[in-house]
Amino acid sequence: TIETISLYGNEKVYAYTDGLSQLVSDEGEKFGDKRVTQLLRDGNIDVDYFERLKDSVQDFLGVNEQMDDISLVEIDMTKIVR
Repeated sequence: TIETISLYGNEKVYAYTDGLSQLVSDEGEKFGDKRVTQLLRDGNIDVDYFERLKDSVQDFLGVNEQMDDISLVEIDMTKIVR
């Protein structure tokens, strides 16, 4: 599905691959889109979400290995000069 959105100077947009949401803990639980969304929404504009997600993934995996690649892209409108 293709969708067009308008972005403003105080917003950030994130896109990630399914490797992030489909991580599985050592208890068999999936990381899930809801957890990713919550991590990206909680906090403020100055939060380093890449570090926050990396730390959360490491804690979540426990002794499990990451089986799929993970890509995360940030579009930070606060850094675009107009």
